[in-house]
Amino acid sequence: MELLKLLLEHLTGLSLFIFSISVLLIVIFNKKSLSKLLDRLSRVGIKGGNTEFSMETTGLTTAESIEEKSDKNKDSKKVPEMEPETKREIESNEHNKMVPQDDGIKTENLSEIDYLMDVRMRIYQKLEDKKTNEAEDIYKSARQNLKDRNELDYRKLEVFFIYLKYIFGHVTRDKLMEFRNDPLLEKYALELSVYAARYLKDEISARDCSNEILSKYTDNDSKIVAYEGLIFFYLSVGKKETEDYIVKIYQQNEGNTEIQLMLLEKLIDINRDNHALRSLLSEKYISLSASNSDQIFNAAYSYSSLGLNLLSLAHYKNLILIDENNSGALNNLGVAYERLGMRYMSSIYYKKASENNNTLGAANYANGLYSIRYLDEAEEYLKEHVKIDSSHENAFNLLKNIKTEKDKEKEESAKYDEKALRLRNRIKVIADRNISVPYTEEIFGNWILGNTEIKFTKFDDKITKYSIITDGEVYKGDVTVLYSVFYLTIGNKAGNFSLPDTNISSGNIVFCYVESINELKVVIIDGIEFIERYFVRI
Repeated sequence: MELLKLLLEHLTGLSLFIFSISVLLIVIFNKKSLSKLLDRLSRVGIKGGNTEFSMETTGLTTAESIEEKSDKNKDSKKVPEMEPETKREIESNEHNKMVPQDDGIKTENLSEIDYLMDVRMRIYQKLEDKKTNEAEDIYKSARQNLKDRNELDYRKLEVFFIYLKYIFGHVTRDKLMEFRNDPLLEKYALELSVYAARYLKDEISARDCSNEILSKYTDNDSKIVAYEGLIFFYLSVGKKETEDYIVKIYQQNEGNTEIQLMLLEKLIDINRDNHALRSLLSEKYISLSASNSDQIFNAAYSYSSLGLNLLSLAHYKNLILIDENNSGALNNLGVAYERLGMRYMSSIYYKKASENNNTLGAANYANGLYSIRYLDEAEEYLKEHVKIDSSHENAFNLLKNIKTEKDKEKEESAKYDEKALRLRNRIKVIADRNISVPYTEEIFGNWILGNTEIKFTKFDDKITKYSIITDGEVYKGDVTVLYSVFYLTIGNKAGNFSLPDTNISSGNIVFCYVESINELKVVIIDGIEFIERYFVRI
């Protein structure tokens, strides 16, 4: 309850506007769900926006599945129409959040915390509508109600009201800063000053107030407000500077799970288009919070985008164990199975997605019927007809074949599930190493294994290129630094090259990192296999 109250107190102006359509969730959600919602609304961090469905054409045939992408970080509010020959996978878990259907509320039936939520929301709405007198009336009435019940809430409401008036331009920042002279309200006023600076895009004020909070308070709630304010500032400086700051703070807060989870969320958001890094960061998050459905979904989608369908399948399977009716995960499981060549198994999950009101799951299911390989329907149809004595023997034969194929796919899918789990456990080792180990440039230079040599080259003091020499043949590519792990980009122009006992092509995923001062670990993932090779420094 205290956490819920604290989150409520930190609602920013923008958060309250968004919250105007979400208040009924106090009745619908349990405390944990509501706390999570308020946490999202109160942090106007890196880049906010409405949940949207973004459709992109990929030029695939109608026999292939349609995948849905939901990207809450898109700036445009226009939703393009879906083209029938698109392949879509749902990109974020936001589609699965509940949306209130009614915006009515009876304040007399609310608890004290819910009452404060409602008061803040209504004051915000009146100030936004430039109805200052009505906002004043709501504020005065609420203050009178709180005066004899809760002294701290009574006084904090005054600070919050000044905060709202400040962001709407009715008072100056100095008015908010006056509360810093009151020991009881100083911390709250500083935190609201950070939120105000972020809302008004005042990076310098956000930095200064955040640093002041860190110099005076050490509790997690204060640190989170301050770190978010400083991340907001660093984003105005540059992406690299922001990432360097977050990684430094992450390492300084070793063992502080709450802080580390917040920082990981920021890194994931910053790198949402870098699926190699996003997958490792989401894995890292899951290792600290195993039941977080958003990050399980993030990891699964990123692996899918990298072509690692077994890893994607493992995470979606894990997600439906937590939330069996997650329509996005069900749909995307169908996509994963289809990519693995198991059209019958994919049809099962498309149908389950459809039954959970996922319209693209229904489209995928219908699209599969077009290919005449969805066996349940064929089996049901044939069973209706083989009851007739005059049925042709071909009907009986086909029914038998369908059963054989279904049993075969079920057996194969169980093997794939087992392989997927093994693969995921292996890659978690890489994810766990990432950002926990301080970044090192020790990878720079030459490494060798057998007749294969790997060379990492610096440009502008950054490791950006690598070359592999095998039997005199030279292959080159780019290096993406994922903090303490490195991702090798295998482009088509690089051709195919060999490492001992394996071949690498443009379809492979290759990670590497310095295991020790003289040992380089190279990991190749070809979608099913996880291959490790150790090189030594020349």
